[in-house]
Amino acid sequence: MFSSYVLVLLILILTLKHYTLYLYLCCKNYPLLMATWKVAPALAAGCTAVLKPSELASVTCLELADICKEVGLPSGVLNIVTRLGPDAGAPLSAHPDVYKVAFTGSFETGKKIMASAAPMVKPVTLELGGKSPIVVFDDVDIDKAVEWTLFGCFWTNGQICSATSRLLIHVNYLLLNPCHRYYNSASCCFWLINNSTTCIVTL
Repeated sequence: MFSSYVLVLLILILTLKHYTLYLYLCCKNYPLLMATWKVAPALAAGCTAVLKPSELASVTCLELADICKEVGLPSGVLNIVTRLGPDAGAPLSAHPDVYKVAFTGSFETGKKIMASAAPMVKPVTLELGGKSPIVVFDDVDIDKAVEWTLFGCFWTNGQICSATSRLLIHVNYLLLNPCHRYYNSASCCFWLINNSTTCIVTL
């Protein structure tokens, strides 16, 4: 699995066009992971970068700035801006000195970013939340299918763009309702702790 991420990173490095200034607007879930996925190829391609983390989870991105400073990244090459979206993300994405914008987050915010970048026809990359179906055929282990369906719904409390949001199930299983007993069983729902869930946005 790790090797596939390295391969993707290398492809990004090889194909990323050199932009003078690159802006990445980061999401609240996986803030450090998503930031490094986008910022590292930009820096490797010779760009300077502005990283605007979510106001709900900015500490790890600030730690990334400290690490970059420790390893000798020149001042001004990677810049971290921590403000609310309307105060920072909106003016940054519309700024004429920003030549490339990337955003991971909601569909509604993505539309606003695309609109703000449109007058200058600057490249925009949007990774937005979508629909992630699970397809259940008639020859599956139904208990295992239910277990993984619920895992997809509630892993990270659903705060992930690929959270299961649709279930396409074979007609043979339509009258069954095995989800309820799984959800109420902490031993089966191994992603639940003490039959409860909490907010994951703490970093």
